[in-house]
Amino acid sequence: MEFGKSIVVALLGLSWILSVLLIVCSIVVYFNILGSGILPEILSGIIVLITMWLNYKLFDELTDAQRDESKAITFRLLYGGIDKEFLSIPFFQQVNDFVFKLWNTWKRNGCIKTPIIARSICKDQINNMTSFKLFNYYLQATETEVSVNKLSQLQDYLQDYTTCIILYTYDSVMLDVPLSEAKTILPEIKNLLEQGKFPVKCKVGDIYDKMRTITL
Repeated sequence: MEFGKSIVVALLGLSWILSVLLIVCSIVVYFNILGSGILPEILSGIIVLITMWLNYKLFDELTDAQRDESKAITFRLLYGGIDKEFLSIPFFQQVNDFVFKLWNTWKRNGCIKTPIIARSICKDQINNMTSFKLFNYYLQATETEVSVNKLSQLQDYLQDYTTCIILYTYDSVMLDVPLSEAKTILPEIKNLLEQGKFPVKCKVGDIYDKMRTITL
């Protein structure tokens, strides 16, 4: 039995393991920083633009390898710098403008602050800083703050229930949910975690690597 997969089993068949994937990726966080939010179809649309640039067919007709290439280019541009040919795409022009606005603030003040809990990222903390490296730190810090806030809200919500958090990873949280509470609590958990236009994906089951996706 491989630890971390099959080892997580609900006791006596009286509860479900619920895994909730938090879509707190860089693009979603970036749109929320700007206060505009983002929906899954917008995220797909950005990747479609890359698909078109690669002269591929429609995104939903791509092979898995072509989808992966499109996604890889999208995130390479976010973290490594935006090539000139992509600046004609409004999203990437907006990202580029934001990156250099952030960079100028950091050079002028010696620090920037994260948008949620105002943690400082300062010159004396990091060596060999570049504009997109700073943007990377800023996004990753913000993603963590979003996730921690949501976990805190979830923990507060669960105070009056038997359901409990049993595992948290970078982008997902796992809960032990008694069947007697599932019908009531699962939609509420989904609604809570999606506040701020952060979509989630849910899976349930009694064995971790055999869980099934559900729609709430």
